[in-house]
Amino acid sequence: MERLIEVGNVMPAFSLEGYETETDERRGPGHFRKVMHAMDLLKNAGLSFCGSFTHTSRNTDIITDGSYIDMLVEKGCFALWLFSYVPVGRNPDMALMPAPEQRDLMRRRTADFRGSKPMLIIDFWNDGPIISGCIAGGRKYFHVNANGDIEPCVFCHFAVDNIRRTSINEALKSPLFRKIREKQAPTKTC
Repeated sequence: MERLIEVGNVMPAFSLEGYETETDERRGPGHFRKVMHAMDLLKNAGLSFCGSFTHTSRNTDIITDGSYIDMLVEKGCFALWLFSYVPVGRNPDMALMPAPEQRDLMRRRTADFRGSKPMLIIDFWNDGPIISGCIAGGRKYFHVNANGDIEPCVFCHFAVDNIRRTSINEALKSPLFRKIREKQAPTKTC
């Protein structure tokens, strides 16, 4: 905790899938309680943190419910990252993909929450038109995994640099990140 306070510009993100049953089913037994405890510790220390959840066919009713968002606000959650389930990996579960109606409900409720809840909500997929496309590759975002690998995106588990060997500035100038940014839509200026 002291190191987070010392650094000052770190915002932990906690993965949730809903309440205890939904979260523990996907993230492992006890995950939800550990997250709730960690949120209490961070809130009491005055540190900012955010939540992150994957929208699936099974949790739409929970994460579109204002009382769920209120619970996270009460815990001290500053922001939410919203990701729609994408069936990738070794054992993708097509049944977890939200139906079009569920995706539309999530989009509409996110707009409602932005106007009524004291929380920043970032919808990784549906906000694309607002920010002119993908933010990855260092355009506005990159991901550092638990091993220190500097990845273009949390969904792209490929890295050529590591924060223990390379500075962030060097990684952002790497051929990998430059090529990704070159293929992205140009950023609109105000």
